Parts: sequence; C-alpha cells; structure tokens
Amino acid sequence: LRGIFANNRETLSSEQEGEFLSLFNNDIPMVVSDYHDTLTRAIYSMLVIVFAFSAIVSVHPLMAALIFGQMLLLTFVPRIFRKKLQEQKTEISHSLKRYNVKLKDSIFCLPIIRSYLAEKELLLKTNEAGVEANEADYAHKKTATWADFASMSIGYGGDFLLYSLGALLIMKGYMTIGGLLAVTQITNVLANPITTIAY
Repeated sequence: LRGIFANNRETLSSEQEGEFLSLFNNDIPMVVSDYHDTLTRAIYSMLVIVFAFSAIVSVHPLMAALIFGQMLLLTFVPRIFRKKLQEQKTEISHSLKRYNVKLKDSIFCLPIIRSYLAEKELLLKTNEAGVEANEADYAHKKTATWADFASMSIGYGGDFLLYSLGALLIMKGYMTIGGLLAVTQITNVLANPITTIAY
C-alpha cells in the first residue's frame, strides 16, 4: 500500500483499482502458498529424505538403488508439466484481475450504470469474466490432476518392483521378511517428501 500511495499521485483508473484489488486478494496469497509455504515444506522434506534413505541403505543397498531410481523418475514429472502449469497459473491470475475490474465496476459504478440503462450489459460482462476465471482454474486443476496421475503411476510401479525385488531377495536368502517390511514402511514415509521436493 505504501508503494501504491507513493507512486500514484493521480486518481487511479477503474482498471488499476481492480488490478490492485486482485493483487491483494489473489496474487499475494498465490505467492505465499506457491513459494513461501512450499519452501518450508521442501526443507522439512529434504531432512526426511536424508534420514529415511540412510535407513534404507542400511537395510539393503539394492533396494536403496531401486528407490533412488524411483525418486529420480518422480522428479521428472514436474519438469514435464511445469511450463503448462505456470502458464495456467498466470492465466488464472490475469482472469481474476479482469473479473475484479468488472466486479468493482458493477458495484461502485451502479448509479452511472443505472442512468445509462446498462445493467444487463454489465452483468453479462461480469458473468463472462467470472466464467473465464472459472475455466482458467479448471484447466489448471485438470493439468495438475494429470501430473498427479503420472506421479502416482510411477509410485505404484516402483512399489510393484520393490515388492518383486524383495520377494526375490527373500527367496535367495539375501533379505528377511522383516527387512522388506522395514523398507516398505520407510518408502511410504518417503512418498510425500519426494513429491514435495519434485514440485
């Protein structure tokens, strides 16, 4: 707000007012959730990964190598979807700005709108901006769902390989059932931190 007051000596246009409202209501919360909260979760996730991976290596190095490969594959999923998700996130921000401008005009310019008998037209334009914002949000959620599906497929595929390798090692006498259960439990602890780091 200090920056807005310092840099804008003249009256703000309706569009600028709507954009500033959108900045406070949409963009700042988006930055907090997408960057600051994620950074905190990433630091915690790194610590979990280091301790859990050390435990798996101590149980069986071959299992650790398999899980490490799975971790690497999981880090590629966000890279594949990153650009599209960023573009869609930007489109959500822009469409919400346009919606806020229309909404603000609808509320604060009501006497002028009524005097020009333009209520229906403004309601239509506001509704179109709202639909556009909803469509942008839906497109982002759809892409995020595909990214989650790809991560889940890699996760379940890795679990299948882990159990298969574990069964083989148990039959050959290189591992105990308890060791496989320990690796499985530790791997389950790793799932969320790996996904968080990847994203």
